[in-house]
Amino acid sequence: MRRLNRINTLKILLPVILISGILSCKKDVCSTTVAATPPPVTTTHDTTKNTVSNLNALPINDYSTSGIYKGILCGRHSGNFELLVANGNNITEAWVSYNNIKDTLFTQDLLGWQPGSPVYAMFENTSGTGIALTVTILQDNSLNITINVKAKDLSDNTDTSISTVALKELSSLVVHTYEGTYTNSDSNSTNEITPAGKFNFAIRETQLTGIMYKNTTMIPAYLSGNNGAGTWQTDSTKGNFLFGIESAYMTGSFSSGKNVVIGTYQTQQTL
Repeated sequence: MRRLNRINTLKILLPVILISGILSCKKDVCSTTVAATPPPVTTTHDTTKNTVSNLNALPINDYSTSGIYKGILCGRHSGNFELLVANGNNITEAWVSYNNIKDTLFTQDLLGWQPGSPVYAMFENTSGTGIALTVTILQDNSLNITINVKAKDLSDNTDTSISTVALKELSSLVVHTYEGTYTNSDSNSTNEITPAGKFNFAIRETQLTGIMYKNTTMIPAYLSGNNGAGTWQTDSTKGNFLFGIESAYMTGSFSSGKNVVIGTYQTQQTL
């Protein structure tokens, strides 16, 4: 009889134990589910910079040859590049896009180079094909930085006239590149600008540098502007052009040397 009573007692207690265990487990699960979610991982990169390197220019490099540079290429095709020169680390390389082909370029010319020193280097990919950049970066006694870039297509011997311009990015001023085309409606204007071609430039807030490039003669007209207005100039002629506030697409007009509007351009931001 006592054994029977023990069995009956266990039958009564067992469901209670199981229910208690289930409730206890449920409580643990709920507490895990409602636990605070860790904050999202963030970086200091400003996505409006539209960079390839995913880095910001550092204030310490604003008046140094080290840092970030961006520019455009204009030849048989259009392109852009970003150059990273020891911007807070030992990495010095370039990323280039030309004729819709992207590539990473390296240099062996800066071994033992000291940050802030003049830069004389050739950048190319590991296979020795595609675009190669020959870069010179200097700083004068007033701490002004100048960059000169020459480009060559190692894979296309016929594309021998690739023109380039570039600007240094500052910690407070981002450089963007634009690529597009121009059309010229003036049948009496110089053959160097008629009738259509490429219109590419780099802009840093209000400062603009770029190239108008006729598709057939491959003669560049260099652009230089500030605060919405600028000039274009070839070896034998020159004129003016207007540009607006930066946006994803930038359009404007250009004039002859007599300030008569002779054409328009349409560009799109690429870096």
